[in-house]
Formats: sequence, C-alpha cells, structure tokens
Amino acid sequence: MSGAPAAAEGGIDVPLPAGTPIYALGTGTLQGYGNFTHPNGSPGYGVLTERTNVPGLGPTDLYYQHMDLANNFIPCINGSCNNQIVTQGEIIGYSRADPGEVEVGFNPGWSGVWGDASSRPGPWITDPRPYLSALATGGSGPDTGTGGSVLTPAFWTGLTSHIFLFLIALAIIMVGFLMLISKPLKEGAAFAEKGVFL
Repeated sequence: MSGAPAAAEGGIDVPLPAGTPIYALGTGTLQGYGNFTHPNGSPGYGVLTERTNVPGLGPTDLYYQHMDLANNFIPCINGSCNNQIVTQGEIIGYSRADPGEVEVGFNPGWSGVWGDASSRPGPWITDPRPYLSALATGGSGPDTGTGGSVLTPAFWTGLTSHIFLFLIALAIIMVGFLMLISKPLKEGAAFAEKGVFL
C-alpha cells in the first residue's frame, strides 16, 4: 500500500487523483459518519469510522477521512449510529483534489465523526501500514469481539487448492510407479510359465 504516515497523527496519507472511489476495507458497525472542520475553520471534509475485525489485531476502529462521502449512511457521531453496517468492498466516498489524499488509520484520539474515543477497543496505532495491508489482502469479518487471525477464508481456499494439487500429483506418481513395476512383473510371470528363470 502506498502512502506515508500522516504528520503528528496515527493514520497514513494515501495520495489519490480526484474522484477515485474509496472502498471499505472491512465489514463492521458504523461508529461515526459525517463532515468535520479543523479548529482553524478550514474544511476537513468527510469521515467514516467503522469497528471491524482486523487480522492480527482484532476489533478496531478504522477511520477514513478527507473525502467526499458517498451518502449511503445516516450521519452519526460518538458511536451512536443505530447499528448501521459498513460492508467490505462498498464504496464509501471519493477522493478530492483538495487535499489530494485520503487518510486511513486505527483508533484515533478524536471523538465525534471518529466515534467515541473513550470506548476504543485499543490504542491509537502509530503505524497502521502492516494492519491495513493485512486487512486489504486478508479480508475481515464483522465485529465479532474476538481477536483477528491471518487464517482467513482466502487462506483456507489457497490451502485447499494446494492440498488438492498435491493429491493429484501423488496419484499420478503412484499410477506411474504401478505402470513401471507392472511390466517387469508381467514379464517375470511369462518367464515363470515357460520355466525360464533369470
């Protein structure tokens, strides 16, 4: 995943051309959704925060910010979002020319559209890149309240495919071995019938 840690923040800034769709990396319950303004009055634009299960980390509040929201949720703050569900792969917003990047991170220190900072499932992750990569490549489940695991459905599908290929290769080797030894056995039986022994 390209991008660099955001200055003095726990997120990562991912540069994107304006209008690029932003997809949810995980499935989870909405914790906050809406626009914000910086203390100096400049716009911060749209934020979506969801509680999702991250491989290797467990339940975590994942936030995306500085985007134009896709308007597919009812605005809410501080975790009071009426159990709205964000679905992995769902378009949640679009990148903007200003600021030209989308910030993504886990367990921010802010409340409001970032959810309730006093009820985070864990500490603010200062370098989210490994967990974002695990989430993007390994998928996630809904907020189950259990720790994450790298043994995702994609892992099991890949493992099953490898086992299946191994069994086919083993069967081919066994058939080849039986064919290899069956000819000498047949020739030996023919010599035995004639009374010829080597």
